Amino acid sequence: MKKSLKLLVLTVTILYTLSVSFSVGATEYVKEQIDLTSYKENLRSLYLASVFKESYNTITVSKNSQTIETEYPENFGGLYIDNDNNLHISYVNSLDSLKKKELNKNYISYDHVTYSFNYLSSIVDCLTNVMIDMSISSVYVDETINKVIISTNDNNIPAITDYLRTHITNFYVESIDFCPYIESNCTQNPGTIITANGASCTLGFNVLNRETQKWGFVTCGHGISVGDKIKKDNLFKTTLGTVQKRQFGGSIDACYAEYKSQSNIVVNDGSGVALTGTFASSEIVTGMSVYKTGIASYTQAGKVISTNASVTLQSDGVTLTDQIQLEILQIPGDSGAPVYRELVGPMEEGKPRPTTLLGIATVTSSNNSIAYASKVQNILEIFGLNFCVQA
Repeated sequence: MKKSLKLLVLTVTILYTLSVSFSVGATEYVKEQIDLTSYKENLRSLYLASVFKESYNTITVSKNSQTIETEYPENFGGLYIDNDNNLHISYVNSLDSLKKKELNKNYISYDHVTYSFNYLSSIVDCLTNVMIDMSISSVYVDETINKVIISTNDNNIPAITDYLRTHITNFYVESIDFCPYIESNCTQNPGTIITANGASCTLGFNVLNRETQKWGFVTCGHGISVGDKIKKDNLFKTTLGTVQKRQFGGSIDACYAEYKSQSNIVVNDGSGVALTGTFASSEIVTGMSVYKTGIASYTQAGKVISTNASVTLQSDGVTLTDQIQLEILQIPGDSGAPVYRELVGPMEEGKPRPTTLLGIATVTSSNNSIAYASKVQNILEIFGLNFCVQA
């Protein structure tokens, strides 16, 4: 079934919620487990995808950080992990130019498709600048069907199609699909764990400011301003930190807050998530299994739908770009929550299982099943931060 069909009559909602600790009794939701065998098979295909992508990775090194980006050849059509956890690598013309690595063919399907990933991405980039004007609520590359999915009302379709014809060289109308419009709005869920301006959100991850060498943490950016005090939601509403940087729009919905006490930082988000590393943006793969741990829904399992989605919030006049689109439960209170891969296999007794961070939760649909996250690499680069291990 096309994923676009799952978006019928949905409302994108901001999940405003900051947290350092979590009480299971505070919510009706419980941890949803991924089947261990399936999770390991998914990890196998994720590894194969990363081996393939290595051939096209470029590393940009700066004084304090390095980023990994992927520049795909025009012959590359996309890749994804299917429901049976097998990897699909798509090609447009000849496959020979893409076979730079010898991979285990037992778990890989090489599929011939019509459109290159670069071409489809150019459509997303083109529409991102006019989403609000053209009443587009979301747009993303669906690598499973080799098309761009555009969420809008039926009466906007002709104008969008005409716009693409005039702005995309050799545009093919068959390369896009439309699904119903997702109305955008903001909701707040006050009074949970950590608060900013009376509303609550989930602490995402700890960081070190490259310029000041001060410790801080990252959470969502909506509903928060620079200078705001973020408080620990305990009896005395103790100030945890002060917001130094904030961005709500473009490629991130995030803020950076500096810890008030540099000798007393929160080592994890209180729910047992020990973040020990990060995914580069280029390493995130459609179909990969993930977890998200927020103070409202606790820990939920899901999968990546798209690695480069854009979504608008009409009420705020905000467009979020280059977001991870997820099929996962996400409810008000989960904003800022870490989205991650969890280590499978043996774990030392009494210690949380190490995890690798993809990004933090941003907005969700009205039925809470389609969600978005800002990529950790984008947050670190825009704010000038280094990831801090939370063990």
